[in-house]
Amino acid sequence: MTDKELKRLSRAELLEMLIEKSRENESLSERLDEALARLNDRTLRIENAGTMAEAAVQVNGVLDAAQQAGAQYLENIRQRQSLAEEECARLQEQARAEAARMLAQTQQTCQQMEQETRQRCEEMRRTAEREAVGKWDDLFAAIEQLHAENDQLRRMIDERWRKKRKWGL
Repeated sequence: MTDKELKRLSRAELLEMLIEKSRENESLSERLDEALARLNDRTLRIENAGTMAEAAVQVNGVLDAAQQAGAQYLENIRQRQSLAEEECARLQEQARAEAARMLAQTQQTCQQMEQETRQRCEEMRRTAEREAVGKWDDLFAAIEQLHAENDQLRRMIDERWRKKRKWGL
């Protein structure tokens, strides 16, 4: 499996691969046990059939193969762990970048909403001022009308008093 393929794997897939390799390791251990059992059988045969040198050559071949398989398995695990760590770091960086983008977008939206709110408030203030000016104008007009009516009433009362005084009442 290439590095690119490993980088594309999810954490769950990597864990599954690790479990699979553990099973494979167990299988290899069982095979090693079987090979050692056969080796013991061969040792007896070798003792019966040939010299110790021939037996050593055969045993070394089996042990070398088992040692190479174990070393290859460990190297495989190290590589996968390294790839998994790189993938985690990449995903973490992506999450941070996305969070920063979302924060900036939220701040921009808030600023826009604040500006719109300020504009609406300013418009409401201007409308209220226009309405207040209109109400004051209406109030002053009513006061002037009352004042004018009051002046007429005062003149009428003054004129009646004068007539009553003139007649002596």
